Amino acid sequence: MVGLSLVWFALAVAPSVGAAEPWAHLSNRHGMELERRSVPGSQLAEVRVSTHTDLSPTAVAAATWADRYDGKLTKKIRLHWEVESETATERVQYVQVRVPVVRNRDYTLRLRRSFDSTGVFHLDVESIAGRPPQPGFVRIPHARGSWTITPTSDGGCDVVYVAWAEPGGLVPAFVIRSAQVDSALDLVEEVLSWARTH
Repeated sequence: MVGLSLVWFALAVAPSVGAAEPWAHLSNRHGMELERRSVPGSQLAEVRVSTHTDLSPTAVAAATWADRYDGKLTKKIRLHWEVESETATERVQYVQVRVPVVRNRDYTLRLRRSFDSTGVFHLDVESIAGRPPQPGFVRIPHARGSWTITPTSDGGCDVVYVAWAEPGGLVPAFVIRSAQVDSALDLVEEVLSWARTH
């Protein structure tokens, strides 16, 4: 199942698709609330993880952008990661990930980061065409995600991670839904752990 989390791992960072459906609460793990809502035209839901941390907004924002090479989820599934272009506010990266049971996946993502006038950090991610699919990999055709990090009066921040993706290939939606839930929570935990230790 972890391998099928590749889509949400890939996003380390999604605007809603179509008309906004209401969020449905799924679970709460270690102070992180997990919610899901349907996406028009897709069998797969958009997921949202919300939490509060005592870490500074700057530290968490840096962790969302970082190459978390030694992160627990990253080490488990990443095969290859290559930055194709990068500026202070935008990066294009090509990624290959390990997926047990089904074929490994690849994708190219564009990440855009900014702070608004109130100090809220935004990181938006979307899949783009990029290089052709590589031999032995199935292309993830559609993925988008976002991180929103809002400073709070206690010096910490509220963190919201949203993601949606279609993983490509012939993978039953019920299999992906299960992996989606765990991987979204695992990714937020990885980012917060990285922010605390780096």
